[in-house]
Amino acid sequence: MKRIQTVVCQLKMVISTWKRVLILFWKVSPWIVIGLLAFTIGLGLLPAMQIQVTSYVVQSVASAIYEKGVPEFVSAALLAGLLQGGLAILSLLLTSGQQYLQSLLQMQLSNVVSFQIMEKAASLTLQQYEDDELYDRMQRANRESMYVLLRLRWRILPLGGAHFDKR
Repeated sequence: MKRIQTVVCQLKMVISTWKRVLILFWKVSPWIVIGLLAFTIGLGLLPAMQIQVTSYVVQSVASAIYEKGVPEFVSAALLAGLLQGGLAILSLLLTSGQQYLQSLLQMQLSNVVSFQIMEKAASLTLQQYEDDELYDRMQRANRESMYVLLRLRWRILPLGGAHFDKR
């Protein structure tokens, strides 16, 4: 029973953390979050389309060979090959777009966190600045904010895509 309570407590903590991070992402830029979601869904659907097109390519080539080069079957095989190439280009574009939006979100998130640290620092009195412990915490927060954001980027953003992207 105690183990179940521990798991439930940990689950609540994870959900709370996810909620706070997603709210922060949304506050930074809802359009980037929507774009990332769209690119992630597109990249997740792409392998299924590639499998269908590959099946069509194989069937078209087999038909062209079986029918001994009948022009309709040859053109269908060529069209299927072009469609396969188009999907490869689409994959590259979606991946590049997703990486660009992730970088943009990271940069904007870094700016927001730095601005929040600066606002806090501006609200401090001279006496508080002279407090070595408080000053050290502010400096550490400023230095570590970038590393924390990098960890968030590499841990949280790809997790959403992992459910869709099964290549």
